[in-house]
Amino acid sequence: ELEVIGYQGQVYTTVSKVTININNVNDIAPVLNEAMPEVTLDDQQAAEIDASMYFTDAEGDALTFSATGLPEGISIDSKTGMISGTAAAGTYEVVVTADDTVNKTEASFTMTINAPVVEAAPEPESDDDGGSLGFLGLALLGLFAAGRKKLH
Repeated sequence: ELEVIGYQGQVYTTVSKVTININNVNDIAPVLNEAMPEVTLDDQQAAEIDASMYFTDAEGDALTFSATGLPEGISIDSKTGMISGTAAAGTYEVVVTADDTVNKTEASFTMTINAPVVEAAPEPESDDDGGSLGFLGLALLGLFAAGRKKLH
């Protein structure tokens, strides 16, 4: 409330009260500070991505966050913008939305979750103890023994 007194020459007017209403005009959308980078994770690796760091609101309005395209097991906290969780392998196109209750701004990024690395089974060890060479050795030993008996 504002009081106004007029003055004309030597005469003052009566006090008038003036009420001024200032309405908060929310006409600026949240700003995307920089593009969200691609994210690559290993299978079942925990995701922790702070989406809020990519958005600001010039008017200082509180932002809420949502996302589409997130894999099952990964979600976004609507108040903090933190994307977290674990998911199976795949490539996902994610769209994050920052909302100041009047205006919205979107940003997208690709989330790649690598498939688990499967190691090849080791080849079984050979039990070959010189089998054919051993048989040959036995045969020669037998011939040698037989030849010695004949000589005696």
